Amino acid sequence: MTNLNNRALASKRAQDFNLSLNKTTVKENGSFKAILSSSEQYKWSPIYWLLSGENITADDLADGQLSGSDSLKKDGSFTKVFDINADCLQEGVETLNVQFFLDSGYTTAVAEDSIQIIDTSYDPNECSSNDTSKPYALIESRTQVKENTSLFYTITNAEPGEKLFFKLSGNNINKHDFDLNYAQLKGKIKVGEDGQAFVPVLARNDNRTEGEERLTFSLFKDKKHKKELSSITIPILDTSLQTDNNPPTKSPKPNDKQPIWSSFEPEGTWFTLSPSRPDIRENTSTRTRIDSNAPAGTKLIYEVRGAGIDQDDFDLNYARLSGRVEVNSNGTAFIPHLLRNDNKTEGTEDLTIDLYRDGDRKARLATTTVPVLDTSVQSDSSQPPTLAPTPDRPQPTWGGGTAEGTWFTLSPSRSEFEEGETSTTRIDSDAFPGTTVYWELSGNGVSEDDLDLDAGSSGMNGVNTITKNGFGEIRHIFKVDGVTEGDEEINISLYRDASRADRLASSTFTLIDGAVETEPNKSSLNEGQKMKFKVFANGFPVGSNLYWDISGININQDDFDTRPIEGAKTLDATQKFQLNFETRKDQLTEGTEFYRLSVYSDPEKTTLIGQSDDITIFDTSTAKVATYDLITSSPSVEEGKGFKVKIKTNGIAPGTAIFWQASGTVSDQDLINETTGDALGGPAILDADGNAIMQFDTIKDRLTEGLETFSVQAFTDSNYLNPVGNLVSVDIQDTSTGT
Repeated sequence: MTNLNNRALASKRAQDFNLSLNKTTVKENGSFKAILSSSEQYKWSPIYWLLSGENITADDLADGQLSGSDSLKKDGSFTKVFDINADCLQEGVETLNVQFFLDSGYTTAVAEDSIQIIDTSYDPNECSSNDTSKPYALIESRTQVKENTSLFYTITNAEPGEKLFFKLSGNNINKHDFDLNYAQLKGKIKVGEDGQAFVPVLARNDNRTEGEERLTFSLFKDKKHKKELSSITIPILDTSLQTDNNPPTKSPKPNDKQPIWSSFEPEGTWFTLSPSRPDIRENTSTRTRIDSNAPAGTKLIYEVRGAGIDQDDFDLNYARLSGRVEVNSNGTAFIPHLLRNDNKTEGTEDLTIDLYRDGDRKARLATTTVPVLDTSVQSDSSQPPTLAPTPDRPQPTWGGGTAEGTWFTLSPSRSEFEEGETSTTRIDSDAFPGTTVYWELSGNGVSEDDLDLDAGSSGMNGVNTITKNGFGEIRHIFKVDGVTEGDEEINISLYRDASRADRLASSTFTLIDGAVETEPNKSSLNEGQKMKFKVFANGFPVGSNLYWDISGININQDDFDTRPIEGAKTLDATQKFQLNFETRKDQLTEGTEFYRLSVYSDPEKTTLIGQSDDITIFDTSTAKVATYDLITSSPSVEEGKGFKVKIKTNGIAPGTAIFWQASGTVSDQDLINETTGDALGGPAILDADGNAIMQFDTIKDRLTEGLETFSVQAFTDSNYLNPVGNLVSVDIQDTSTGT
């Protein structure tokens, strides 16, 4: 009956989705777009895609991926561009099936469609980019590139010593997309004696939200770029976010003149550094990839630095604060970094990796920076920060797939998971693609009963294969069993052998007992909007007291209305309750914030029994900038007549006192302030609109004095030390005659 219900649910979900392809056919080396739409009830849900068809292989896709995952947008939609590879095989027309799923096990598709791939490989010009047997063949080191990541182009089968020219182009592509110490938008190439040359490109994180861009590398015979020899196009994945506090940045001027890119000649030798993640959390690994055209066996030195960065931030069984690197025959090497949860609240830190040619670290070759997101909290002063344990083995010379430097790391997607959630543990390695590894779960009280196998969860052990990108992935779905067990620490270990004797890596995460479920009515909201949580405590006796609070980084009572952000509830016969909140539009520019609801069984809040996912609060308010503007009703008046001076402000609270002071040739005998009584200075109180208006009457004093000037300046202090706004003046025309 359960399987029938599951099939019925899947069928209903399929009715909620619509898939359209922007083309019915696509040529090799072309692309098409899949547009998936659904209702808002699926917003932010994970979505999984799968490509299949007769004779369809990974070689038919430019990125080599027949499956993948992402998340639906806020409106329940998702768009994916698929790039078709010109594989240089004469296969005829192929049918490519596109399917989307809501589960990682790819059990029941919620939407599917198909497209015809038109074989163009019989055209001799189509495969010039990938066919290394043809003159001026181009080979890219990556099929796609992220910002803050490098790639290089290899030119093969050219005439030794020949001079060529290149150009980088594409929609919205400009010099600020690149580190100009490497290839610029245009440049020269000198072919080496082996008929090859290399051109390195380093994409920058420019803090500009642009979406995916297409980068084209074109090779020319002439300097004016009229005689094109070959070209190749790859996508640049946008990983930067433009905010008010993070405006777009310009590419800095290069340190040196752009070299003539070549093969292994000294002038053209280059090195780049590329982190595998745009940011990294504690208890997570990243790897810094080195790309170079230096000869195999080239030895280098690396160093890790940053404010607040020390050895206790790292698992010392991997890369330490400094070490050695050796470039392999492919011109690559990898340095693995495994960040520790050091029980120290430090905030975000910038981790910088430098590469040197010499042990004295004077000849720096390349540098890169990746932010480390602080996920550890020192909540108890009696639990000091933890020190990095002594490593089990000496640090190797890091390389690229070499026996000494081969490494594996495990990184859970979070440090804590609740029952009902899905964990993803990423494998990073520099092992050769296709390497088989074996994994296993363990922990006190942990068994298959904790895993939702029917939903597609992996079991307690399994096998994984390292992809060509050096990655692997292990997924688990945890079951809501309604049993109060307490939190469980789960160990995940990776082994080289099926008998699981030779351990390669390990990591841990916590499974939070989900006897209490928290169900938010939305996953994100804007400042000023309302939010509610439903709390289900099945299995707890009626009359039990449960304790709750709202927490998050920089989250406090000021982010919400007067309703308290902590409290207690006594369970009634329904064994559930609801909490309502309203976020406050606080007029502060704080950026996006996250908070969660936590439920405890004790008033000291030491035993966590339920916790929600992080709820996103989008910062929609902006701190008002205080402005002051002084205005007069007339630039000139005759004696005996009146005028007004208005102090107009913005961003200042009503009732605030603004101090003003007069200057010029007038005295307190020349005019009267009908509003405050102060003729030459004093306070003025802002009204509800942020304004203060003063009425002045001039006195016809029957004295011949000539033209007089009355000037007003505003101040924020009663000592008249901090002037604000503009100075305004009124000319008083002398119309009286006297002796």
